[in-house]
Amino acid sequence: MPNPIYTERNKFNLQLRNIQYFHLNTGVSLLQINEYIKAETVFNELKSGTSLYREKSVWNLALIKLKHKDYKGCKQILQTISQDFEYYDKVQELLRALE
Repeated sequence: MPNPIYTERNKFNLQLRNIQYFHLNTGVSLLQINEYIKAETVFNELKSGTSLYREKSVWNLALIKLKHKDYKGCKQILQTISQDFEYYDKVQELLRALE
């Protein structure tokens, strides 16, 4: 028989991941329709917590800086992204382009 506390914790963690994923996609959607301030708010919330989507949020914050032609700010943000990020090759590519 499964441990009910463990099962409830797994359900909670799954719900939390789903909520964070929803927030990430909301931020991306806002970014795509040029709602930069709202998107930045969403990404900063995800970045500041323990979200699984922290690195993706930081990446999107860098893209906001890039869209505003704030190349120095974009570069500073990109330099904070971990080498473990799934799109780290894109981070490196953008950093090289900003040199």
